[in-house]
Amino acid sequence: MSTSDNPNLDFLRATAVSYVFISHLTFFRGIYYLGPLRIVPLGYWGVFIFFVHTSLVLMLSLERQWIQHGPKNLFWSFIIRRCFRIFPLSVLVVSLIALSRIPQQVVEHGYFVGAAATKWDILSNLLLIQDLTTGVSILGPLWSLPYEMQMYLFLPFLFLLFRPPDKLLVGYLALARVWSCSGLYFASPVDT
Repeated sequence: MSTSDNPNLDFLRATAVSYVFISHLTFFRGIYYLGPLRIVPLGYWGVFIFFVHTSLVLMLSLERQWIQHGPKNLFWSFIIRRCFRIFPLSVLVVSLIALSRIPQQVVEHGYFVGAAATKWDILSNLLLIQDLTTGVSILGPLWSLPYEMQMYLFLPFLFLLFRPPDKLLVGYLALARVWSCSGLYFASPVDT
């Protein structure tokens, strides 16, 4: 399936963009409800749709890479391509904001709220790990990029876990399935 020829993916992407745009615009204008419906969560739904869309497109990319090159360098080839896609612009934006000292952390009704970013906050934004360091995102929309990078680290393993097993991967997949099932068991809440 080609992602460029699939109108459903185009619709999904357009829906996500619309949700985020409407949420930000109405929030900035002080409109929080549309009748009984809260509008702000619409933006989060848009971001979640982007994550689902991105996961699907990247899984298709991993499948094409697997077909063309097999398992050789699957992880590193994938990660390097993702890093070169997201980091250059992110580093440029964070650097410009830090150098000009105009960090914009959040949007409030009618105005933007700046952030007092420390050197560690700037570093964690450059590395896209501000969610792990509990630092501030010096530009509000950067909150989702660390999660996207973590998703990039996880997707190749998810791909290997759920693709039909080859002779080379049977042992790995069995081990990965046991590991993931045990992780789900130990992470589940305990009935008291």
